[in-house]
Amino acid sequence: MITWNDHHIDVTPTGPTAAARRGRWPRPPANSGHEWIALTDHSPRLTVANGLSAERLLAQLSLIRQLNEELVPFRILTGIEVDILEDGSLDQREDLLGRLGMVVASVHSKLRMPAGPMTARMVAAIRNPHVDVLGHCTGRLLGGRGRRPESEFDAEAVFAACRENGVAVEINCRPERMDPPDRLMRLAAEAGCVFAIDTDAHAPGQLDWLGNGTVRAEQAGITADRVINTRSADGSARDRGSLPLLSRGFRPTILPPPPAGLG
Repeated sequence: MITWNDHHIDVTPTGPTAAARRGRWPRPPANSGHEWIALTDHSPRLTVANGLSAERLLAQLSLIRQLNEELVPFRILTGIEVDILEDGSLDQREDLLGRLGMVVASVHSKLRMPAGPMTARMVAAIRNPHVDVLGHCTGRLLGGRGRRPESEFDAEAVFAACRENGVAVEINCRPERMDPPDRLMRLAAEAGCVFAIDTDAHAPGQLDWLGNGTVRAEQAGITADRVINTRSADGSARDRGSLPLLSRGFRPTILPPPPAGLG
């Protein structure tokens, strides 16, 4: 069965996963047709989002192990949305990043830095061996929380680095993001990149935003074999101390027919 993953579900003590343990959210992912999800809370530097310290991330890993035993056959992949710092390094301990099944690297600060330094910053993060996905590459906001223009960078160089390092380009489904813009999504597709279609959900109901990304992917000519969500957890697992999604150097494989609406 082809299923879709999501990279942004809160698993803090007050979040929906904790609610699941109290019986208020028993099996919503299964009800929505998901086999698995990846949980990627923010890293420490993003204080506005209560980013996880190393200690809180370790506690989350323990909780996910327990939940995976309770929710069989549903699977939860451990993960993080880690900030890309100004020098291209990542905002979490390397040993912890190595234990996670899904590392999404995103720029959340100094979004207006010049194109040259921004390109170097993004490429350095993409080359980190722990990174699996480049998140919302332009950082634009279209409304809702305000408006913000796209960051400036050499898109050809960034997407070439993604292709060469097996890092997926995120297609962010959040209505105020819809990132990357159509022209850059097509450029990434032409460059040979693979993609992760992510709702950027911070609450269970926001998983319904998935269609925003699948429609855009189809319009850009991106086929299901280039979307890493279409892989099963079992079919892509490797031993990093959790349930990983993909290995470095991922190349598209022949998959069963795609779900309706994703050509």
